[in-house]
Amino acid sequence: MKKQLAVSFLSLCMAATLLPMGAFAAETDKAILPGTSGISGYDSQNSYDCLYYGQWEDAPIQWRVLDDQTNTGEEGLFVLSEGCLGTGNWGNIPFDDTNPKSNAWQGSDAQAWCNTLYTDHFTAGEQGAVLATTKSDDAYDSTSTAFPPSFVAIENILNGDKVFFLSAQEAETAAYGFTDDASRVARYQNVRNGLWWLRSPLVGLAADSAGYINGGGFTYYQWVASDNMARPAFNLDTDSVLFTSAAVGSKVSQGTISPIAAYTGNQWKLTLLDDTRSSFTAKQGDTITAEPDSRGQRHFRGPVRPGSHHPSGGHQHHLLHRPGCGFRLLPHHPGHPGGQSHRPGRCAPGRRGLPELHPRQRDLAGSEGG
Repeated sequence: MKKQLAVSFLSLCMAATLLPMGAFAAETDKAILPGTSGISGYDSQNSYDCLYYGQWEDAPIQWRVLDDQTNTGEEGLFVLSEGCLGTGNWGNIPFDDTNPKSNAWQGSDAQAWCNTLYTDHFTAGEQGAVLATTKSDDAYDSTSTAFPPSFVAIENILNGDKVFFLSAQEAETAAYGFTDDASRVARYQNVRNGLWWLRSPLVGLAADSAGYINGGGFTYYQWVASDNMARPAFNLDTDSVLFTSAAVGSKVSQGTISPIAAYTGNQWKLTLLDDTRSSFTAKQGDTITAEPDSRGQRHFRGPVRPGSHHPSGGHQHHLLHRPGCGFRLLPHHPGHPGGQSHRPGRCAPGRRGLPELHPRQRDLAGSEGG
């Protein structure tokens, strides 16, 4: 069984970023990992990594990672809800209930439902980490049933969409784990197998029918005004992910920051950059502010309380982020905005016995100010 991840949105997570080197466990321990290095797409041996993102009916939504690139082949994570979403006994989501009925994705009730999920059920930080997707779908002949339906090609069927439904072809892609009908079965409210819409319009005479997956996992089609469930998907921006870490235990206790023990469980979380915030609270009473400088570095300032792992004696220190270098905890010298002099293009280590945090080879926090 692969890892499960929960999502935590902060400008930065002080408890994670001020950890000693020992907190970054060996690859086999995977207590904390930089970026999304611990997350992968489907594989036949270990199935799926999972993460939690957004809320539905006061509970976090679980998503499986179909691929470690987007559904357009670019950098990101392609994710699909683990179960079906909806309301009532049968979901109450029509593909299109306007007059005249249409199976076109753009402008449909199905697309509107996905937009509402994005705006009303994701936080501002979560919204900022969702990639806009533009994609054309090829004509596709299903292989799922004895009488397989065919679906029409549509150019730019996704046109800047943030959340969307799978196409019939994506729902039958073995690389995403859809190797047979059983692999497409998804539960609804832990009560029954869901009937979930696809975005693909049916080819031929039935211009008011769209693809869907029935309770047995078969790819078929249904009248667009029918009420079914949703199994939404989206592409996650991996540049927004700062750390992957175990979603159990406490890193901060009685004013000190302690290393995380080796972790062998399967509950995980992501710490993501949230550009909607300019400061964050590390712990009660301690606020850290982000200050960009002329070099594109960001300085996160605030007190580090004394503890066995930080011999600061309570003096001011700050967390430095440099593009391409990652994060470092440095002593704060008021006369030097960066805490110490750094030559451009170099990643200088921490000083005075302070920990040098794991760098990443590319800028985890992006080019925007946090």
